Amino acid sequence: MRDHLRLGALCAGLALLAGCAAAPIPAPSAPSPSPAAPSETPLVTPAPAPLAYALVLNGTAWEVGQAFQAEGIFDEEERRDNPEEFPFPASRDYRSGTMTAKTFLEADGREKLVSLTTWGVGETPAGIAVGSTLEELKEAYPGRLVFRDGAFSSGYDGNGIAYTRMYACYDPEDGTNCSYQFYLNEKKVVMMEAMDELDSPRNWYGSEAPLGIENLHWEYLNDEAQTHMHYFVEHGDGAEETVLDIHGVTEHHDLDGDGELEILVYLGDGNTQGIGIYDWTENGIVYTDVNETLGCRWSSFMGLIANLGNPDYENCIRVGYGERTEVWSYADGRLTYECPFENAMGG
Repeated sequence: MRDHLRLGALCAGLALLAGCAAAPIPAPSAPSPSPAAPSETPLVTPAPAPLAYALVLNGTAWEVGQAFQAEGIFDEEERRDNPEEFPFPASRDYRSGTMTAKTFLEADGREKLVSLTTWGVGETPAGIAVGSTLEELKEAYPGRLVFRDGAFSSGYDGNGIAYTRMYACYDPEDGTNCSYQFYLNEKKVVMMEAMDELDSPRNWYGSEAPLGIENLHWEYLNDEAQTHMHYFVEHGDGAEETVLDIHGVTEHHDLDGDGELEILVYLGDGNTQGIGIYDWTENGIVYTDVNETLGCRWSSFMGLIANLGNPDYENCIRVGYGERTEVWSYADGRLTYECPFENAMGG
């Protein structure tokens, strides 16, 4: 976690657009409060009440891991039988207009609920339903919500539900691998799921910390022009602080080998392509537009080249000047020439 001076540079009013090469963003004179602990740390003080991972339908709570009766919820034609697939037993998938379910078949033919997803009817035992706000979600599950993913708003699992962020909810001490997944758009629940994560660990999220800020979250937003990436810190009291607003698709890579991930932005207007880089340096957050800085016609990330001959260059930038193509490395707001592109491909 960065110290107070570093976190003080996370100004809520930042709106950085590709434009000024290697332009430093100075820290404010008075540091802001430190953000909450990393994303796997609960947002507020944990509540002692145990969780029941269930959805309530027509007055009946269907809990993950318990017996499931499809009649009255799904019709026969909405069922698909799946053969046994090691290490999992035979299963069934159900799908209706606004709901899906998955079950495992026991040896006696009974069904055990594995997951139940709804983007319409139903609610959790705590009263969360489609349409509930993020504030209501945090009140219903104090200490149990963890920001899991900044999802692209193009739908999920074929359901066509647009969402921009997802929260996981579980009790790490309950001895299960069950969880809730809440999908939100404009800070309102648009889909939710009670599920057994099976062989996937519940704490798989949070492996990346762009700019070295462990509690930095991001979400993909779509405006009329292009994808808009929103980077923000979520404080323990629920308040959110914008760090960066970026127009363009981003990835996170350690370009300079210092153990911290820079934010790589893919730029382009349909005729040209380019790379932008956000980094944290001793001067705060700096932005470098590769095309503008080097005066090249185009630039791209070397890590996208599947048959790259020398892996030492996989975190470098490839730049083009007409017939000449070069490889440049990046560190702390500076680009350094490495070699002709042909040399990097030759191994």
